[in-house]
Amino acid sequence: ESADWVFNVTLALRSAIALDSPTISISIPELQYTSEPATILSVPATIDAPTFVSATFTVPNSLPERWYPHNLGTPKLYNITTTVHVGSNLSFSFDTRTGFRTIVLVQSPYSQEEVDSRGITPGDQWHFEVNGKAFYSSGTNIIPPDPFYPRITSDKMRWIIESAVLSGQNMVGILRPLIWMLKIAES
Repeated sequence: ESADWVFNVTLALRSAIALDSPTISISIPELQYTSEPATILSVPATIDAPTFVSATFTVPNSLPERWYPHNLGTPKLYNITTTVHVGSNLSFSFDTRTGFRTIVLVQSPYSQEEVDSRGITPGDQWHFEVNGKAFYSSGTNIIPPDPFYPRITSDKMRWIIESAVLSGQNMVGILRPLIWMLKIAES
């Protein structure tokens, strides 16, 4: 709970020109945090296949507020800008939003006192903790409303998630359709 955050960035890059010794950096404006640039693999001049590059950054634990499920606190999100630097004055960047949280499945045996006083069978108890706080999880796994993923709109998914929130759920798993199966069927 007190360790610094490890932030991994992996990108699939394609370029019409070779990129020698590019670097990646991240910034989180709300936290006034900007990482040092990290050197990544050179990217060859090809648009046929991507080159996968990765970098790891450390964000001090003291900076971000923790994200909590809607019924346990504020779901705090941050804007993250990832920038790829190519040469001295050429770069490109993109933004995404994310939250910082830990979630742990805690498993421990019932004490003999609990077994005797409650009349339960010996075994393990388990519960989830988010950011070090135990909570009652209530949720569901959702199958998308259409097996053809591109037809699923943001409005449809927003309605599903908002319905889960209104029904008191705090954990939702969303299963993506297996698009790769379509590719197998076509071959």
